[in-house]
Order: sequence, then structure tokens, then C-alpha cells
Amino acid sequence: MLCLRLLFIMVRWELMRTLYERGVMQRLVLPQMIFLIWLVVSGAFLPWMLQLHQIMLRLLLAQSSMLVLIRIADSFAGERERSTLEVLLLSPVPEWILVAGKALALLAVALLSFGAAMLFYGIVAVLFTSSAPTAAWFATAFLLGLMVLLTLINVGLMVSWRAPSVQAAQQMLLYPPVAMMIIASLLAPRMIASLTSSVLSAIEPRDLLIIGAVCAIGSSLVVWRAFRRGRLLLR
Repeated sequence: MLCLRLLFIMVRWELMRTLYERGVMQRLVLPQMIFLIWLVVSGAFLPWMLQLHQIMLRLLLAQSSMLVLIRIADSFAGERERSTLEVLLLSPVPEWILVAGKALALLAVALLSFGAAMLFYGIVAVLFTSSAPTAAWFATAFLLGLMVLLTLINVGLMVSWRAPSVQAAQQMLLYPPVAMMIIASLLAPRMIASLTSSVLSAIEPRDLLIIGAVCAIGSSLVVWRAFRRGRLLLR
């Protein structure tokens, strides 16, 4: 019971620090407004795009992932820059609570962004198209997004506690996927898009959920085993 209370306090502290941080409106709310405007414009002029549910799911995940990556980079690297990492590590809190508290807080922010984007997409799809996604699609997409975002957060936490600064962590987390997307779009956009669509269509939703669950649980175990406060104190 004491561990759960400490975990709740840790998650609450991280959420309050995120939501009351200066400039949070520009970093979290403004991208959602821009995405909503893009959905409305697409529905008005290119309604067929809203019927490509698999592509839209990838866009929703990419948008939420980019937003949360900035927060992930700040998780441990930001504590180091603010000279509060030593205080956090020396606190009488189990190591797994330190990691789980940050991961759950980041997951809450990511799911809030992802859920809002899915809600916007559902409303716009109903208004502008005749084939809106079903409730089962939304449920499967939300579960898959939860697992993908949790895996991303776990990988990002390992990068953040090894990075010397927030800027270095952001570069390690943001630059590789952005560079890969740019290179893929320039070299062979049609081949990669068709290959991705064929692979996703060949895999059943149940199998996708199983793969996502394995990745989420596996990455959580790796983070739990890799995090050692003594190593961070000596860095």
C-alpha cells in the first residue's frame, strides 16, 4: 500500500510539473489545434483521405509521438540540467517507483494527446464522409496506441538518463525518425507506402495487439533492469 501511495505521489508530481510548466499551452495544445484544422481542411477538400483508416492511425500515432518525445527528453536530462537529479535519486523511494512514476505520467500525457486526436478524427470523419471508423476500430486503435506509446516512452527514458542535456536527448530521439521519414519519402515513397500497407493488412488486429503487448512489456522489463541510481549519481 505504501508503494502504491508513493507511486501516486510521483505520478501526480510529474503531471503537475508538466501541466503547470511555462509554455505548455504552445507545446501541447497548439499542435492539437493545428491538427484539427488540417483534419477539417482535408475533410472539406479531400474527404477520401479520411477513409484511409490505417494511414490516419499512423498519422495520429506520429503526431502524439512527436509531442511526447519532447517531454520524454526532459524526464531525466531535464532533472540533471536543473540540478534536481541528485535530490531525486537520493530520495528514499524504490528505483522502480522513480521510473514507473515518470513513465506513467508521460503515458497519461501521451494518451491524452492521442485520445484527443482520435476524437477529432472521429468527429470530422462523421461530418465529411459516409464511412466513419467503427467503435471496434477505435477501441483496437486506442489499445495499439497505448502499447506503441509505452514502448516509445520506455526507449526514450533510457536515452534521457544517458544524455548529458535535454538538447542532446531531443537530438537522439527526434533526429533519427525524422531523417528516416525524409529519406524514405525522397527515395521510394510509393514502394515503402505499399509495403507498409501490405504488411499491416496481412496482420490481423489481434496479432498486432499481441506484438504491441510484447514490445510494451519487454521494454518495461528492460528499463526496470537497466535503471540503477548509483550509475546516474556517478555520471
